[in-house]
Amino acid sequence: SASISNCTIINNSSASAGGGAYMYSTGMSQCDISHNFSNSVGGGAYTYGTRISQCDINYNVSNSDGGGVYSYYWITVFSAYVDPTIITHSRICNNQAGGNGGGFRMGYYSDRLFNSLVSNNTSANQGGGILGKGDIINATIVRNLSHDVGAGINGDFNLKNSILWGNEKLGVPDNFAG
Repeated sequence: SASISNCTIINNSSASAGGGAYMYSTGMSQCDISHNFSNSVGGGAYTYGTRISQCDINYNVSNSDGGGVYSYYWITVFSAYVDPTIITHSRICNNQAGGNGGGFRMGYYSDRLFNSLVSNNTSANQGGGILGKGDIINATIVRNLSHDVGAGINGDFNLKNSILWGNEKLGVPDNFAG
């Protein structure tokens, strides 16, 4: 698998998925993914089984889900298992989604977020900070906004040792839905 480190991915756009990056089983560390746009999902990055560490994912926009990161995960009788997307020691801030998951649209199974900040993201629907299913451990999820339920996080999560604070749905406190 490929590895990307110490890079800047800025001011890119995509008519489909992954405004800044489209990654499959890739490792990424110490990168800045900012000011990217996707007409579909994953304003900053569209990922399959990607490991992201010590990255800033900020000021990205998607017209659909995952303003900062959109993680795709599938399993069918015709496909092989794909490792989850794991984000550690990173900041996902100030992203916007026209759909769900303003900061991080996790996949449906076992994506993970560790020791990271998810702040000031916005979604037009659910999960201003995060929407999906997975593990959230030692994370700070603050000041995210949504127009529907779960402004901080929305979904089925294993949530441990994390801070959910100041998240709002249309001006009303709304840290968690699931």
